Amino acid sequence: MVVSSSEGETWLMTAIYASNQLDQQKRLWEELVGLGSLGLPWLVGGDFNAILSTEEKRSYARVTLGPKSSNFAKFVEEAGVCDLGCEGVPFTWCNNQTGHNQIWVRFDRAIANTDWVRKFPGSRVVHLDRSAIDHAPLLVVVQGESDSRRRPFRFELYWMEYQ
Repeated sequence: MVVSSSEGETWLMTAIYASNQLDQQKRLWEELVGLGSLGLPWLVGGDFNAILSTEEKRSYARVTLGPKSSNFAKFVEEAGVCDLGCEGVPFTWCNNQTGHNQIWVRFDRAIANTDWVRKFPGSRVVHLDRSAIDHAPLLVVVQGESDSRRRPFRFELYWMEYQ
């Protein structure tokens, strides 16, 4: 989607619900690289069904990075995007099993190109608590440069001297 502000500035937002099939993911990443070449500030968020590092998965079995992770990392590099980090719970998906079968993964995230990050430097991503679903919802708080430069009000004691 194209997002426009009242000042006439535009940026792109792409919502992702990636397949867990390797060939379909690869095709999606290739299409997204093309979309990112439009030269606009760009935010991409949602369920990527892939991880970038072993720290993004917790399980009793040994965690390794496979072809899905490699393809996803290649997309991140070619598209010139970076992960916006997160606040809240570190993992966004659970297989809802217990004991040694339980798996936690950070499939959901928000990434953006440098133009978007420069335009909205105070932005942050919050992983909300999972309730009745297997994925944690994302809350992207978009804060522009002018918003982040606002200083909090401070009362100065010397003002009391004026009468």
